[in-house]
Amino acid sequence: MDPYNGVDYTKLTPYIVTITRNTDVISYPRMRNMGVSGLMLEAGNLFNQAHTKYWDRNPRLTIQAQEAEKNNFPYALFTTGRARTVEEAEEEMYYFSFAIRKNPPKLGAWIELNLVRPTTINDQIVNTYYKELVRLGLKNKIGFYATDRQLQLVSWSTHSKEWLLWLNRHVVSMVELGDQITPQFFVV
Repeated sequence: MDPYNGVDYTKLTPYIVTITRNTDVISYPRMRNMGVSGLMLEAGNLFNQAHTKYWDRNPRLTIQAQEAEKNNFPYALFTTGRARTVEEAEEEMYYFSFAIRKNPPKLGAWIELNLVRPTTINDQIVNTYYKELVRLGLKNKIGFYATDRQLQLVSWSTHSKEWLLWLNRHVVSMVELGDQITPQFFVV
């Protein structure tokens, strides 16, 4: 158990592959042979990194979801949460809901945290995300896709009762890559 953020790393399972709009060809048999058990599909984002609003949906999402289902791979959907207010969080979930309703994710909905406000405001934003995703029928299938830094910007000890966690922990040096992944992983 990491005392800094209360995460038990022994309970994390790294066998889900993230698929973005830039992923062209997926070898499902190869992924299955490597022990991959599901996919995380990018749905799109309402705000870009400059916090300009426009719905930047993944134009390949429906095709990716259909291919995953055809190959018996369950999938989750993710969006990047960049809201700065509760109203913006509601709007983000409104647009995310289109992808969720068209492509119901068996593995749930995930928010890639990219929050910039103080923890008290971020917690209100996260509570709004949660409320809207539960309204869409995803209770117990809602998670954060976050780095350690982003996780520190919310009250994880409070949210851990309702949210799942996919911790995106980056390697510090290239030497660590040899311990984390195999060369075969890059040909998925």
